[in-house]
Amino acid sequence: VFPFVYLPSAAFIGLALLWAVLSALYDCLNLRSSRFIANHIGTCNRPNPQSPRFVNVLNALQIVSSMGAMASFVVNSYTHSVSPTAQRFEMGLGIFSAFHFLVSGLRNEFRPSSLLRPGQIVDVLTVPTMLLLCAQGLGWGGDVAKVHWLSLNFLRSAQALLAY
Repeated sequence: VFPFVYLPSAAFIGLALLWAVLSALYDCLNLRSSRFIANHIGTCNRPNPQSPRFVNVLNALQIVSSMGAMASFVVNSYTHSVSPTAQRFEMGLGIFSAFHFLVSGLRNEFRPSSLLRPGQIVDVLTVPTMLLLCAQGLGWGGDVAKVHWLSLNFLRSAQALLAY
C-alpha cells in the first residue's frame, strides 16, 4: 500500500507546497518577461513558443522514456523481480520525468491548478515510486530485498499519449 497510496499522496501534498513557493519565486523574479522562457518553453499567455525545438525534443524524449518505463514494467511483471540494471534504468527515467515535470510547471507558471492536469497526475503517481524504490534497491535507504517488481509504470502510456 505504501508505494501506491501513501507515497503519491505525500508527493502531491509536498508538490502543492513546493508549487506555492515556486510560484512566488516565479513572480518575484519576474520570469514572465523572460525571453528564454517565452521563446523556448512558453507561458500561460503564450503557450506556443516562438522556437519550439526545445519543447519538441523534450516531448519526443518523454514519449521514448514513457515507452521505456512501460517496457520495464512488462519485463518486471514477467520476471517478478527487478534487476539492478532495471533499477538504474528506471531511476534515469524517473530523473528525466521529474525534469519534464518541472519544465511543464515552468510553462504553466507554477500555478497550483497545473498539478491537476492529467500528465502531472500521472507523474505524481509514477515518478516518486520509481525514484524511491530504485534508490532502495541501490542501497540508498532500504533493504534491497524489499524492492517490489509491481509498479504503476503502465500509467506512463497516458503520459506518452499526452506528450504526442
